[in-house]
Amino acid sequence: MLWIFFDTSAIIKRFHKEKGTEAVDRIVSSILEGKHRGIISSLIILEFVSALRRKVSSEEISWREFIDTVMSFLKESTENFSLEAVESNAYGDAVDFVIRYALLAPDSIHLASISRTTRTLEKSKFILVSADKRLCESAEREGFRILNPEEVTSNRIDEILRE
Repeated sequence: MLWIFFDTSAIIKRFHKEKGTEAVDRIVSSILEGKHRGIISSLIILEFVSALRRKVSSEEISWREFIDTVMSFLKESTENFSLEAVESNAYGDAVDFVIRYALLAPDSIHLASISRTTRTLEKSKFILVSADKRLCESAEREGFRILNPEEVTSNRIDEILRE
């Protein structure tokens, strides 16, 4: 069984059709079927709502779509994903990642959360799903497996999900 951590750039694809949506849907389906475990950070809730709100401002989606999507996200997340709280002691690690990799603050917090989560999990059984290239590169340099839903092939997804 794999532990699959989604950042906001990936999880938004589940609720707003864009490049990489099919890959995210296949991965989430494996979680919903109980084959793997999904993890999100509590920070993702704020980032998700913020990203969708910007889509309302740019008129990509309506207010009704915004409300429906946020409600669907919250329901699916609370029922099917482990929610990792961002604890205050993660900020020290996050600052280190900002300095080391020039990450944006939210991405450094995600990487700190991932690092803390894998202290109790085997790294080989953990995958970060993200479309953020800098976060993916930084996570790989930290020894994590990554999957970019915008770049992965169907065969590679099948291969990973068989683990």
